[in-house]
Amino acid sequence: YNNSKKELERKQMERNAKRNVKKKLQQEVETGERSAAHYLKRREMKRLVMEAKFDELRKRGGDSAVEKVMNKRRKKNKSRDAKKSSI
Repeated sequence: YNNSKKELERKQMERNAKRNVKKKLQQEVETGERSAAHYLKRREMKRLVMEAKFDELRKRGGDSAVEKVMNKRRKKNKSRDAKKSSI
């Protein structure tokens, strides 16, 4: 139950991030800053969702929460790279 609750929160955050980006792009087209509709690439959308996730973390737990998550990510990537290089 707890895991599914976290999953729902994560998906909601992603949806909100995508919605905000699309609204911003639509406003830029309406005001004339952008000439035509622009569809984001997957990589760009992923980056924006990640930024939204960190902004949300910063609101909830401050900079220390963001730093904690970044350290976990670094540790995870380091161990993954070590496994790949040993093979």
